[in-house]
Amino acid sequence: DVERSRGLGDVYKRQDFDIMGTQVGGSGEVYGYGLLVNGIYEFDIARRWRPYVGLGVGMMRSGYDVDSFGGSFLDDDDCGFAGQLLLGVAAQVSDRLELSLGYRLMHAEDPVLTDTLGRRFDSEYTSQSIELGVSYSF
Repeated sequence: DVERSRGLGDVYKRQDFDIMGTQVGGSGEVYGYGLLVNGIYEFDIARRWRPYVGLGVGMMRSGYDVDSFGGSFLDDDDCGFAGQLLLGVAAQVSDRLELSLGYRLMHAEDPVLTDTLGRRFDSEYTSQSIELGVSYSF
């Protein structure tokens, strides 16, 4: 299973960032784009229910576009190793229809970013999601 993912999160409320011991307020976007290869194992324990577990590895580009003090404070991204854990269950509704519910935890290697003044800004990128799926076989 090969996957391309895109995550985008708006920082709607003003948040504080700690820069070398100084609290700086800002708002903007946090984003991540990934390309991962997944290995998924489905447990065949019941006729209609198939729990699954999976692991994925790949690369993630993550970054920030944050404004503070009326101007751009941080507009940088970095690329690094990423991994994810997949858990879920699929239910066979009919011969052709399948529904699934899953959980995904993705973590990217901590990106190293530089703010507009050239200062290093360490960050983390972790994403959690609940996924609903519908599959129909023709």
